[in-house]
Amino acid sequence: SVSLTVPSSNSPASNHCRVRVTTLWSPTLEAVNPGDFVIHPLGNFQIPNYNWQTNSANYYTGYFSDVVPAQGGYIACGHVLSTESFPLLSKVDSVGNFLWSNTLIDPQDNGSLRRLTHWRDSLYLAVGTIQLGDTDHFAYVQMITESGDAVNAWSGINGSSGTDICLTDDGGFLMAGMYVNSGFTFPYISRTNAGGTRL
Repeated sequence: SVSLTVPSSNSPASNHCRVRVTTLWSPTLEAVNPGDFVIHPLGNFQIPNYNWQTNSANYYTGYFSDVVPAQGGYIACGHVLSTESFPLLSKVDSVGNFLWSNTLIDPQDNGSLRRLTHWRDSLYLAVGTIQLGDTDHFAYVQMITESGDAVNAWSGINGSSGTDICLTDDGGFLMAGMYVNSGFTFPYISRTNAGGTRL
């Protein structure tokens, strides 16, 4: 609601008024002389101007969930859906042209990627969740090269899902997510050393 204090008729002439705005979502203002003042409770919203926008014509059902700078462009991770869900990694150049797109697992498997980080040299780590055939799902981390080649992978315990990743001071990484057991969901975290061995 908006409350407006208007001077009494015997007050001196003034070009000022006092307005109290008590909501920032949809204030309504009734003024004696409309047009004398304007209230912009959320500020002047500006639609951003994009230098470029693009999408992958190869995959029409899916999304990217994270993106990081890479040599000559950017690498993004997410998943695509056909008959199953596939982890997806793609690279675009600095003006949005797709350089490569890779799905990482076999057609009988399921998976998705949530977060991506640059690890060392030209290696990147993507964390997500994978289900191999009819087995339970696992939190997993996929290492890839600058050109999108899968190099190595790490998995968590049965029933876990990976949602985030960060690097540690000793050169390893932390994988965070959740673990489901007997209908209960537990916070889950796993750490490796610099060589990628789980601690």
